[in-house]
Amino acid sequence: MKVTEIVSSANQRLKIIRRLAEPGGTKDHPGNEDLFLLEGAKLIQEALDKKIELIDVIVSQTYFKDNFDGQKIANELDGITVVQDRIFKGLYTTDTSCGIVATAKQKHYRLDEILSGALKSKTKLLLLGDNIQDPGNLGTIIRTAYAFQAGGLVLSKGSADCYSPKVVRSSMGAIFGLPIITRADLKLVIDKLKTCAFRVIALDNKAEKPFWLEISDKPKAYILGNEGHGISPDILGLIDSTVSIPINPDCDSLNVAVAAGIILAQTQLRTTLD
Repeated sequence: MKVTEIVSSANQRLKIIRRLAEPGGTKDHPGNEDLFLLEGAKLIQEALDKKIELIDVIVSQTYFKDNFDGQKIANELDGITVVQDRIFKGLYTTDTSCGIVATAKQKHYRLDEILSGALKSKTKLLLLGDNIQDPGNLGTIIRTAYAFQAGGLVLSKGSADCYSPKVVRSSMGAIFGLPIITRADLKLVIDKLKTCAFRVIALDNKAEKPFWLEISDKPKAYILGNEGHGISPDILGLIDSTVSIPINPDCDSLNVAVAAGIILAQTQLRTTLD
């Protein structure tokens, strides 16, 4: 493993990492759209296991001196860059230092690829996100979709950046395995879904039909709406069915990530029983 050192905080590679660490992630920085930030050895190890292409791996001096050579990850890296602790402070977004960060290449999928993969998946299910804006919710949706073997996730143009640091962390590595399309025009996506015989279903807490009555054998695409405003009216006009998750009438609504988990768990259960 090659070890190099950067002594200046003005180094261009470190500038890129600091930009990726900002809340907007890659979305607000043209030129860095293909990169995202990984924080901590566990997440970086999962990226290596999933064959994600790493560009830079940066460690603090303290982390490097603390038996870094004895860790499993050290044997799988071609090279690392060591920086002083004071410089490393600007390279991570967590409350305490993780000691090691990396930049990695995003994976890009075509809609045809995701649809084909979904049709071959165990659940034959896709999720669509219409303006999902909370990074924590989005990360949890990605983690849950991967856990319950969804075929993929398609996010609208108004959704949070799935490669922002908070989303990547809260996905707990699931972002490396779940096919995701970002900044999509959901109207065009829905048209394509229908030509591929998908049943497009909206989750809406005002719908009279409970989700367990949606028993079509067709592959399904469930639309999740914005945390505050739900699904856009123009999108609702294109769907095949609207279902709700019945809850206590004194409760306003479910968290969108929790709602996704209920739908995904039910779909996998039905698939298993069938």
